[in-house]
Amino acid sequence: MSVNATELDALRREIDEIDDRLHDLLMRRAAIGEHVARVKGPGNWPVNHIKPGREAAILRRLIARHSGPLPQGVVAGIWRELISANCLIQGPLSVAVNAPTRSVSYWDMSRRHFGQATPMTLHRSAQNVLRAVTGGQATIGILPLPQEGEEDPWWPQLAAGGGNMPQIIARLPFVAQPSLLEPVAGFVVTMVPPEPSGDDVSLLAISVTEQVSRGRLAELLQQAGLTGYSLASRRDADGGAELHLMAVASFVAREDARLEHFLELARSSVQAVVPIGAYATPLS
Repeated sequence: MSVNATELDALRREIDEIDDRLHDLLMRRAAIGEHVARVKGPGNWPVNHIKPGREAAILRRLIARHSGPLPQGVVAGIWRELISANCLIQGPLSVAVNAPTRSVSYWDMSRRHFGQATPMTLHRSAQNVLRAVTGGQATIGILPLPQEGEEDPWWPQLAAGGGNMPQIIARLPFVAQPSLLEPVAGFVVTMVPPEPSGDDVSLLAISVTEQVSRGRLAELLQQAGLTGYSLASRRDADGGAELHLMAVASFVAREDARLEHFLELARSSVQAVVPIGAYATPLS
């Protein structure tokens, strides 16, 4: 046997040993996931095992410490599979994907984030996805990002439904997926409330009682301590904007004092401001 062949055999044996150790750790990780579920107890299952803030923090920490030739996207993909598998171990997890167009790319994006083992269904209607999540037929819903000028936008329903409607908890893709057939992005909605990850964007539905520009709303938010910008608006039949969707660079809970300050500054021009979710800022 040549020197090169001998060296290759040794390297391959080392890879086999590493694979065994990795497999042992994966099995141990899954067992710990089962133990975590028992420690949490039955309770309210959605809150118990879907933790969007922690999931984002895990990936950020790993990407920050990563080095070497293995691409960061591969590392993120491996851990997304592990995270989703752990959720399946601890409780129900299924995904309803809304893809009015570009269905292959929306499906691929959702599959990469939620893993190969997670049950998924495809829907042409956002309303069907929202009904599936609120009715318990799906744990998670994936909806396209809101666009200006949509005839029947889905996001106002989250503001009107109070505590009986899903909330936005994530934005996809969290890690760039350059190999997608077409570039797509979406929001993740579920009945689980969002949680802070340390670097977040919150979404506010702002109902106006008179004509108020989006620039003015951004100024008022800034004065209240929130840096915001407009994503979309829903308009009356006469063309006047009645509901604005604003994004702010901060985690904002429903009881956040900055919202009350914003309403005081806006006075009668704003009827209500409703947080409809928040998401961890995606990794570039």
